[in-house]
Amino acid sequence: MRPTRPRLDAARIGVDHLLTRETRDESTRGWEVSRLVGLEPATGQITFYATVDLASRCGVSADDRRVRDLITWLETLQGPYGLWEHHAHPQLSRWLTFDLEASLRRLAHGDWIGNEEPASLTPYKRGRRRY
Repeated sequence: MRPTRPRLDAARIGVDHLLTRETRDESTRGWEVSRLVGLEPATGQITFYATVDLASRCGVSADDRRVRDLITWLETLQGPYGLWEHHAHPQLSRWLTFDLEASLRRLAHGDWIGNEEPASLTPYKRGRRRY
């Protein structure tokens, strides 16, 4: 959030690592906005919104394959009137839409493309039961 630090290599490496996560969690969409407005407590979780917002603030370009996939997925969740709905708090739809549109606008002016490969996430193996 500081004006001088988002374009540093350390911030871009962090965003690059966040973008390697290829899963999409629809349930976390809008959680950050509801926390900022005060409808939900701050518990320290990281969300899809935070990833897109961090990428837009660090100057990641929308031409990055991973960002393009996130934008495409996000656009499929947009409602019929152009708003993104929040599943638990419908009154947040306008704030959520405003915030996501601002992040998407910043991505259009980005100039950096990351080089991390997607992470191969596999679930943990379940151990044998002892009983």
